Amino acid sequence: PVNCMTTWNGSFLASGCGDGIVRVWSLEKATCVHELRGHTNSVRCIVDFHGQLCTGGKDERVLMWDVERGLAAELAGHSGGVVC
Repeated sequence: PVNCMTTWNGSFLASGCGDGIVRVWSLEKATCVHELRGHTNSVRCIVDFHGQLCTGGKDERVLMWDVERGLAAELAGHSGGVVC
């Protein structure tokens, strides 16, 4: 299931899912343009922080994404599932 979503960069929608994948959708084309894999459990929250896509999950991880490259930097130190 989709647990959360946010608009990103004005032309995209990012959705966080129970499978741990963050999907980025083009609103213009109505298609998925990126699948971001970094969470090992359900994605619970997504935020667009000044153009930076950030996600939090049940896996106790907060990730800041480089969407184009599909890479994430982790903000470590959480001791429980991340919920926004």
